[in-house]
Amino acid sequence: MSRAVIARYFSTSEYGVFNLALTVLSIALVLATLGFQNSLPREVAFYMEREPSRVGNLILTALVIVTVNSLLITVLLILGSGFVAQVFREERLAYALKIVALALPFSALTGVMISISRGFGRVRGQVYFQNIVYPTLFMAFVVVGAFLKLPFAFVFGAYVAAWVLKLLVLTFDMWKNRILGFTTSSNSSTAFLSPLKYSINMPLSINSLVINLSLQFFC
Repeated sequence: MSRAVIARYFSTSEYGVFNLALTVLSIALVLATLGFQNSLPREVAFYMEREPSRVGNLILTALVIVTVNSLLITVLLILGSGFVAQVFREERLAYALKIVALALPFSALTGVMISISRGFGRVRGQVYFQNIVYPTLFMAFVVVGAFLKLPFAFVFGAYVAAWVLKLLVLTFDMWKNRILGFTTSSNSSTAFLSPLKYSINMPLSINSLVINLSLQFFC
């Protein structure tokens, strides 16, 4: 719905830049999460049943790794935005990436936290926060920007703001339900390595996104 508003109130070329920036960001997101979104639900459920004392280590490990990795990729994406823009021969893409890249850590952490919530048997995080909260926030920001006739750069800022607010609300919800309240134990080696074995799914996800990116650029 928000994309329909963007397409309606902004030019076709601007809408194309927005889609291209989000596709590049999607590839970066796959790299940032390291396959944790696929592994955490089953790993959390496994340890909850077999060794509940290690759940805290598992959650903390995933959050720390994804935070550090996503911040690093964000910096690289901002610094390399000019190069990416040259590859696609779209100068405006450099400016767009410098803004939307700021949403990467929040997007990555949101995905990981939703996966953790699924491990506890709660689908509310994915259904409510992924499909309702974020689209509603972004839609509201875009409508306000279009109504006030703000420049197109506002759309990218609205995208980042929507992810920030979504993560804050999700964090509060998970803390309230004591999902993030698990204490850690001293023996965390197994919990540290266990989710990484499912990272082999990451290349397949990247391949799918690259195909999508190619279709948008060449078709």
